[in-house]
Amino acid sequence: MRRRTLLSACGLALSGLAGCSSNTGEEETTPTETPEPTVVVNETPPRPGPVTFLSLQAKLVRVDRYAAELTRGEKSQYLYLDLDFTDEKPPARDEFTVEFSDRTIYPMAKGNTMSVLNNYGPQYTRHRGTGWLLFELPATGDATDARLRWPDGEWIPTERIKTRLAGEHPPFSVGLSIDRTISPGSVPSITVEMTNEGSIACRFVGSLNRAGPNSDATKPTETSGPISFPPASSKFVPVTGISEFVPAGKTKRIDLTESDESFDVPAEQRGDNEGDLYYWFDEPGSRSREIVRVEIKNEQ
Repeated sequence: MRRRTLLSACGLALSGLAGCSSNTGEEETTPTETPEPTVVVNETPPRPGPVTFLSLQAKLVRVDRYAAELTRGEKSQYLYLDLDFTDEKPPARDEFTVEFSDRTIYPMAKGNTMSVLNNYGPQYTRHRGTGWLLFELPATGDATDARLRWPDGEWIPTERIKTRLAGEHPPFSVGLSIDRTISPGSVPSITVEMTNEGSIACRFVGSLNRAGPNSDATKPTETSGPISFPPASSKFVPVTGISEFVPAGKTKRIDLTESDESFDVPAEQRGDNEGDLYYWFDEPGSRSREIVRVEIKNEQ
């Protein structure tokens, strides 16, 4: 397993005391009437606001039939908000703006978010009146007056969310384990372990791609050492994207499932000490990635 440290993309209790005094003498007491209880009929509980915070993350992972890939650059962070305007007139998408660090930011275009990996359901539309919106914000900035605005209202994030908006995302250490040899007709086991080494909870995102059998993907020209991702000289197929919420100071371990059920190569190519499968695991923090090479060997 290899490990590295990287940047991800990361009541008040009210009590009452009742007292009384007494003496040893008899006291004249005046009977008191017990008030009738107040009954409220058909009172509707207050409805929560139309905006709910979903996620703030340093990167997005896009997955389509060509690749699973992270957004590039270190100058952005991404804010997911869930909207529910079913009880009032829904605004249009472009009527929502986020005010952050003296900037006015509109939602990312729907066409640019179709392949983004998340489990938040459908995107917001005016016709539906519900769904999520995604905003690309500067990576850091002054969050004092941060808020979401629309024509008839606004949503102000909590101080904890403002703190996250203003600062850097917490560091993660990541361990990747992939079987280096497999038998014909099998698949390698793949495990990722993510440790949030910061003081705030955060979402880790990553991606895994492959070249080798069962696809039109080609072996990379560089067969060892760090490479630029994605390798321009190679074709590859997406295996999966990763989007996992990890509490502060905690570790999360997940097993990744290959998109194919088995791999094999012609018998004369087995056991030749050359790679048959090549994996790229992409994670925030650097464009340089080690190729993980897997060899298919004959059963002993």
